[in-house]
Amino acid sequence: MMSGGFYEPILAVIPREDALGQLKMMSEYLKDRFGQRPRGAWLTERIWEPQIASIMCEAGIEYTNIDDAHFTYSGLQA
Repeated sequence: MMSGGFYEPILAVIPREDALGQLKMMSEYLKDRFGQRPRGAWLTERIWEPQIASIMCEAGIEYTNIDDAHFTYSGLQA
């Protein structure tokens, strides 16, 4: 099961405290609803910025999916 921001925000463009709150709110909602805390999170529009990693870690998120284009842009070959 994957979590994410409660109102599907673009985490990279909102204040850190708000991003953290969004992630925690959705994780708590899913835990209350399904009895388990989600370990992963979906990024809205798959928008990634490096600072998101520490926010997700603080929210208890262990993994996310990122667009493979980020790897291509960084010069990594498939």
